[in-house]
Amino acid sequence: MIWRAANPDRNLNVFVRPMFTPLDDRNLISFGLNAGLTLHEPIDGRKDDTAGLGFGIAQVSSGASGFAQDAAFYNPKVFSPSRSAETYLEATYQFQVTGWWQLQPDIQYFFNSGAGLADPNDPTRKIGNELVIGLRTNITF
Repeated sequence: MIWRAANPDRNLNVFVRPMFTPLDDRNLISFGLNAGLTLHEPIDGRKDDTAGLGFGIAQVSSGASGFAQDAAFYNPKVFSPSRSAETYLEATYQFQVTGWWQLQPDIQYFFNSGAGLADPNDPTRKIGNELVIGLRTNITF
């Protein structure tokens, strides 16, 4: 918690989750980082709601990048883009509809989707940036 209002139910929290592996030769992702902010009770009277903003990055391992470079070198007629990293931004809001039901709309925007994979629908270019919209529900009984 990095901030709390006079009402103790309203507070701002930060999260950071780093991930890494030293085994670059056998993992697709060698480093990842997720971080963001959550605000509990963002609207007066909605004491069980939470709003969140986040971002993340996933760095492709040297083994996976090297494979893409080798594929491009040994098969020059096939588009084999170099792989690097994927980054995203996210916004979400968790509504406590009833004591037993939550709805959570979510929007994410990905930059360099797939960390630079070739587009399966057009293999002459990389997959473009992507917008993802979702809705999650939790029912507790």
